[in-house]
Amino acid sequence: MLESMHKHMKWLMWTIVIIITVAFLFFGIMPSGPSGRAVATVDGHIVTLDELQGEYQRLSQQYKGIFQGQMNEQFRKTLMSQAINKLIADRLLIQEADRVGIIVTKEELQGEIMKIPAFNQEGVFDMRAYRWRLERNGMTEKDFETNVRDELVRRKLVRIIYDSVNISDSEIADLYARQNPKAKSGEFLKRKKNFEKQVLSEKQGKVMAAFVTGLQAKSNIKIYEDRLPL
Repeated sequence: MLESMHKHMKWLMWTIVIIITVAFLFFGIMPSGPSGRAVATVDGHIVTLDELQGEYQRLSQQYKGIFQGQMNEQFRKTLMSQAINKLIADRLLIQEADRVGIIVTKEELQGEIMKIPAFNQEGVFDMRAYRWRLERNGMTEKDFETNVRDELVRRKLVRIIYDSVNISDSEIADLYARQNPKAKSGEFLKRKKNFEKQVLSEKQGKVMAAFVTGLQAKSNIKIYEDRLPL
């Protein structure tokens, strides 16, 4: 099973990225930014150990749900590698979103922050709760709002890329035939919708992985292996 997952890691990673992309916003506030020891740099932007550990924990929780907590040491190392790669990919996407002119309005930013449960009291945004939680986590309003803004522009770019992906009936039929070689005539049409979602998801993941690979080729990326946990 682990070998199969490793084979499809690139597109699988992007499927999971979409699922947990803003987990830190809705289930807690993770400090990120220039503080902490650098484990990587992306065109001069520092990726910190704190960010890496936070991302590893989020991915770990996601996979624990899939594998019911059964993860060996080798897989944990693979997960750590995936975490650093995701942080690098996120930064590349944010830079590309800025380059092509994707923007987040003040209203969009405020609306996103006001939806975060951690800042709400009885369903209503509370400025005192907002400032208290940021202070407790060692973040300024400016730093946090920059993080949220970066996530929103990244999310917009990802959506543009995903929406550009199209699939044909032949692609759906090919997948169905591979997975159901003994299927009876007429069964495909009954199950086409489910397979359409699978084909689209896999193709979107592959397109996203290829897009990020292209960005990596044009960027100056350094990973400090000796500073990585595990």
